[in-house]
Amino acid sequence: SPSDTPQMLSLMRFPGYGTTATCTVQGFFFHSGQIGTTLYYCALSIFYVVAVTMNTSEKVLKTRIEPFLHGIPLLYSFSSAIFLAVTENFNNSGSICWISPYPVTCRRDLDTCTRGRYAFLYRWIFVGIPVITTFFVVLTCMIRLICAVRKQERKMQRYNFGTPSSPSTGRRSSL
Repeated sequence: SPSDTPQMLSLMRFPGYGTTATCTVQGFFFHSGQIGTTLYYCALSIFYVVAVTMNTSEKVLKTRIEPFLHGIPLLYSFSSAIFLAVTENFNNSGSICWISPYPVTCRRDLDTCTRGRYAFLYRWIFVGIPVITTFFVVLTCMIRLICAVRKQERKMQRYNFGTPSSPSTGRRSSL
């Protein structure tokens, strides 16, 4: 997906080398790629539910639904990454630069932070909540798709005449 490339670029880093600016750039690409990819998976699940269960035409999918399903992940991932970069929340968090307070010792006393004072709150707001929400949206979409396929399978079984999967053999479908 287009949002996966920034994340992969962000992992090209040598630990212990770089400046605050390079750490901010890596954090920007890592965050936008990480959250963008997650939201794209969610958008893809929504797309399949709309396409399969709502019998939506290709024209409506392309003109009315797809722009939102592309726009929302891209807009959210890049706007949140811009906000976090401008507010100096991308700092060294161990093996990568991500949403973290600086210096490391200020984690115990936030008044001593020079950068990223609210980093842990922003982790929840910009990553935690969207990832948890995405999990439940994808779960709901998959359940809806399974139910729609099973319903369609039951409707189609009346057209099975003497095939191994017909109800007269007593075998059930793998779905």
